[in-house]
Amino acid sequence: ASLIAVVAVALLARPIAWWPALLLGLLLGLTAISRSQFLLFVPFGLVILILAWRPAGTAPALATVALVLVGVVAAIAPVTARNWAVSGQLVPISASGGASLLEFHRPPAGLIDQAALQNDALFNALHLDTQTRTVLAFVRQDPRGYVATLVPLGAHSLGLQGRNDPGIYWPFFLTVLLYVGSFGLKATRRLHVWPIHAFVLTHLVVLMLFEADTYGYRLVVPMYAPMAVVAAQVPLAVLRRLQVPPGRRALAPAAAGLVVAVAATMQAASVAGGWSERETAFHGLGGMAAHAAATADRNRTDLIYVASVDGTPRRYGAGNLPGLRYPWFKWFDPSRSLPLPAPADRAVYALGELDGHALDNLLVGCLGAPDSAGEVVLDGAGARDACGALDGSTRVGAAFDGVAQVDAVQLPASAEAGQALPAELVWRPLAQQSVGQQVSLQVEDDAGDGTQWGNGTLELYPANEWDPSEALLSRLPIATDPTAIPQTYQVTLGIGPMKQNAPPAMATWKGARVERVPVGSVALLPGSGERTLPADMQPIEPPGLVGGGLELRAMRPLAGEAAAGSQLKLGMLWRATLDAPTATQWELRFVRQNGELAQRTALPLLGGRLQLAQLKQGNVVRDEESVLVDSRVPSNEPLNVEIGLLDASGQPVSGQPVRVGTLRVTGRAHDVQPIPSGAADGNGGEASFGRLMQLVSDKLDPQQTRAGASVKVQLHWRGLAEMDQAYKVFVHVLDPGATQV
Repeated sequence: ASLIAVVAVALLARPIAWWPALLLGLLLGLTAISRSQFLLFVPFGLVILILAWRPAGTAPALATVALVLVGVVAAIAPVTARNWAVSGQLVPISASGGASLLEFHRPPAGLIDQAALQNDALFNALHLDTQTRTVLAFVRQDPRGYVATLVPLGAHSLGLQGRNDPGIYWPFFLTVLLYVGSFGLKATRRLHVWPIHAFVLTHLVVLMLFEADTYGYRLVVPMYAPMAVVAAQVPLAVLRRLQVPPGRRALAPAAAGLVVAVAATMQAASVAGGWSERETAFHGLGGMAAHAAATADRNRTDLIYVASVDGTPRRYGAGNLPGLRYPWFKWFDPSRSLPLPAPADRAVYALGELDGHALDNLLVGCLGAPDSAGEVVLDGAGARDACGALDGSTRVGAAFDGVAQVDAVQLPASAEAGQALPAELVWRPLAQQSVGQQVSLQVEDDAGDGTQWGNGTLELYPANEWDPSEALLSRLPIATDPTAIPQTYQVTLGIGPMKQNAPPAMATWKGARVERVPVGSVALLPGSGERTLPADMQPIEPPGLVGGGLELRAMRPLAGEAAAGSQLKLGMLWRATLDAPTATQWELRFVRQNGELAQRTALPLLGGRLQLAQLKQGNVVRDEESVLVDSRVPSNEPLNVEIGLLDASGQPVSGQPVRVGTLRVTGRAHDVQPIPSGAADGNGGEASFGRLMQLVSDKLDPQQTRAGASVKVQLHWRGLAEMDQAYKVFVHVLDPGATQV
């Protein structure tokens, strides 16, 4: 009807009145809502109307087309408003374009770097979904390969053999041939016929980009109705050249009426067949979504939760005018989070996509068995009782400002290092979010040095789905380091935006403002088996260091320099070659080029945090140590760094120590003066610090200055005893009362 109306007003060759122009725009808009493919035709149709009406004046033609455009926008605006209310996103009509693009135009494996896509500045600015980003990157990196994916879809649309067609579909292909041949007729090249040509071309483009053979020829048929009208001009032109008896000409109106009657009957039959589903069809719903909507009406529920089997978004009712009858179709990933409605609300859980999957392995298992339609109807209180109470969980009750509150976290008591920890948590949003928020759980060393032995970070629930009235049961696997020292570790939780360089959310915990909150502990058992070396370590070259039931497998490369009196950090990877190793210590040696030993330090293996007798053959553990570089070590010359293994009595168990690198000790020469009489007791100077250092004298230059200016402080120090580490000196400027810095 819309196409006929455009052809009719173009045939007038003059602008129409204002109210027919608005009606025409409304008709075009409603057609675009019912069939989103038509939206691409609208701008081309309006350009053709301008050209057709221009002989009567360009200004009137432009003004009338502007009124038509107002009608189009007025018709589409309610759908756009509904989509905004439902999803919080600006979606004019339909939001499934990205999924359709990727379905028909998948790039070869390995061509696209998905991590780079998520950080693409242009794609982020346009707020493109992952599927659309993937296809656009495909076009950018391999345009010929992308065009090759268009060819079979175009062939299918024209009746030729496409991806899944058994052969040529002759009714369509013959129509295409006649349509192309009709361009030889002058009548089909007139301006008022070009809306039909524009419709055919734009529909073909949409079919090749977004739709094709998934539903057979159902999506192709609408293109052939106007195409057949134009193609029919070829046989009609042939008939006009033939002599037709007058009696048969009189039957023409009757034949046309019969065709109209048959078409009307078929249309009425289709309407009658779908009358029972008129409500959901009007709202753009079908299949599982329509059944869930009917269940929601029947049970007077407030929400419809749809489980997505592949974890990708689902949107419903975006293709037709839905009003706000079913505003809360909310999708969720059942392997990641389960939304729980407010206690006073009722919800339909549509789990049809999960048919054939073990529900016990998903979070929806606590809802109970679904009915034959794959649906579960529960009130919020029942859902929270069934799913929100985690047995053996730690009650947290930590609120991250303006983001979310974490009520409980459930962790396993122990796990083998290298295995994922299946953590579950109950939490609830505190406010709707426009930016995605990710939750992280970290396994940390109690030593407080910031070393992480496990991490799990995920966006548990899409930001545009957050509702402060809901609670969520989420699962967050924590990947653990297979080389972690077997012991009990603290697990902490933090929340932060997914935007790059954005600060994390803060929480108040025990009166302090913190980024992370402790939520429990887990014991990591010894890991075993041949594993890939940590990325920051390099293997030890043969023959290596073996002895006392241990083998030094790898080390982190040494720093090239270290200051005298500073801490030298080392990372080592040990593997047990026997059960209950007898080695209990390791030694670090600095050796000069002439073989002279400059420093020897013995330390307990693994910092003494583990009884090595607990290790079994094959266990692999990582050791992070810090060793003090003695202030007496010669500076500014290369020193060989060696490591050896010792038993409990300090005797070597590994033969010769193994060289693991070279180190240059930096520092400066010191003028050490003789200690005057009584200085060791703290006399003879202005002040003594810890019987180690003495301040002999000081000088301030200048004695007076203005605020904001600099002063020079000269200090004369003396060592009272031998020191093996470096110290910092602080100079403070105090107020007259000496109370404030």
